[in-house]
Amino acid sequence: MRSSEKTKLAYTAAEFAEKHGLTVKAAEIILSMNGSSRVACDAAARAFKKRLRTDNTAMTENDEKPADIWARRACAGIARACF
Repeated sequence: MRSSEKTKLAYTAAEFAEKHGLTVKAAEIILSMNGSSRVACDAAARAFKKRLRTDNTAMTENDEKPADIWARRACAGIARACF
C-alpha cells in the first residue's frame, strides 16, 4: 500500500488511542466527532491533549481518568448544543 493510500484510511479507535496516548473511550469520541479524516483527527487529538495539560482535574471517586472525564464533558456540551 502506498503512503498516500494509507493516509486516506480512517483510524481504528485502538490505533488512534495508541498513537496519541489516549484512552480508547476518548479516541472513539474524537474519531466520531471528526469523521474519517486523519488530518482532522490528529489535529483534534493535539488540541484535546493540550486542553488536558491545562486541566487539573483529579481522579474521581470511581477512578475515572481525567481524559475520559473531559471527553464525557465535551460530549455532553455537544449534545446540549444539538438538541
